[in-house]
Amino acid sequence: MKIKSLSIISFHSWKKLIRKAPTRSGLSIVSFALMCGWILICLPAIAAVPPPIRNGCNVRIGAFLRSGTGPDGKLSAADRVWIAHHLDIVALNPPSLAPTDFPAMQAMNPRLICLLRLDASGIDPSGSDRVSNWHPSLQKWDIKVPRKLAGPQYRLMNPASMKWAEYWRDAAARLVARYHAHGVVADHLPTDRYSLFDRVGAYRNETNRVKATRSWLKTVKQNRNYMLVAAANGFAAPAEENTPYIDWLVTLAGSLWNDFDSLVNGVFVKGWQSWGSTGTMQNERDWEINTASAQRFSRQGRAYLAIASFKDQTELESLIACYLMAYHTGCRFSLEPVPTSAFREDGSIRLADLKAVYYRYNALFSVSLGRPLRDRFRVHDGKWRYWVRPFEKGMVVCNPSDQNGVVVSFGQPLERVGGGKVQQLVLQSHSGVVLMYPSTKTKPASGPTQKKATDSDSATPAKNRS
Repeated sequence: MKIKSLSIISFHSWKKLIRKAPTRSGLSIVSFALMCGWILICLPAIAAVPPPIRNGCNVRIGAFLRSGTGPDGKLSAADRVWIAHHLDIVALNPPSLAPTDFPAMQAMNPRLICLLRLDASGIDPSGSDRVSNWHPSLQKWDIKVPRKLAGPQYRLMNPASMKWAEYWRDAAARLVARYHAHGVVADHLPTDRYSLFDRVGAYRNETNRVKATRSWLKTVKQNRNYMLVAAANGFAAPAEENTPYIDWLVTLAGSLWNDFDSLVNGVFVKGWQSWGSTGTMQNERDWEINTASAQRFSRQGRAYLAIASFKDQTELESLIACYLMAYHTGCRFSLEPVPTSAFREDGSIRLADLKAVYYRYNALFSVSLGRPLRDRFRVHDGKWRYWVRPFEKGMVVCNPSDQNGVVVSFGQPLERVGGGKVQQLVLQSHSGVVLMYPSTKTKPASGPTQKKATDSDSATPAKNRS
């Protein structure tokens, strides 16, 4: 980037010099020669900047990988190449990595965000996500937990302790430096519904869990020189303090999403829109919160790893339609699609399973709709209500409600991903579709995108729509 800027400055400097010099002077010829020299020197550096991976594909993919395909679950050379060429965000537990893995992948894909996934709530001496080994000196921050809840060796630490938060921050910094990561995923925060805190002592009270999480995040933020991506399950809870006004997303107002916004660099959401071994889709309120939070981080270019489960192609298309409701061009918002057959509570996926999903449903992951024409908006069509978002080359339609048999009509046939054309759709509850305009058309077809939406029905006020 410095070389590119230097070449531009030099070009304009020499151009100005040439204009001021006499037409036939030797200075003009020398200046022109030097300018050409600068261009020849800088051209290889400019040409070496690689294009974005999977260029043109709207769906950006990320993953918390449980293991690679190499010996002992480590990443092989082929794994590194595949990750660099297909993912925008990758998180791994330290034991799955060699110190050279992240630098090798970043060299192939400079936009790849490389993270270490670490347990923020405690230390398991045999766990792969521990921030450090256990030491008797850590007992002063230990919370006594029944072994039937935590296992024989797990030590749950007091998140309200500033000293524990400082210890965790510094230990994480050493791991980040060792593995050349951009930062860490802080999993199992007290507000995380997948943590143990809601079953332990004073932390059975939600107010205490929120206060402890805020205190922990504030302490870890101080003197931190790496990216902190927080487990955000539970951020929809109401904030105990007055939250700042951040943007027009009223759904997030008064919630921990606003309260904790300035304390994190990104988020890691398990169960985004659907979760569990059955791929159960979430209710309409949770759908709106998940979509709005992703929309904020996507617009701001901040890391957001959305982990969701699905059981078949129909559910995966619904997830991708939901994803595209929040997508912005150039965003760091990535989707980790987990088949229900490979579901795990920690949100991880084996690289072999991720590759199988990617190649089996490649048409959905490679869909190219171009730039979004505006933010999502809700359509009222008689008794039917649904959400629409138009793109340059297509649109997505979602029905996050419990209402079945929602009829959506279009002015002309639109193409489905994978083949086939439709002029009318019947959407079941908690579903969505991705549609493309006919290949000869680039303008929106008449249909739901042409209906006028009021400000109360739009995710964006009229003055902010793009």
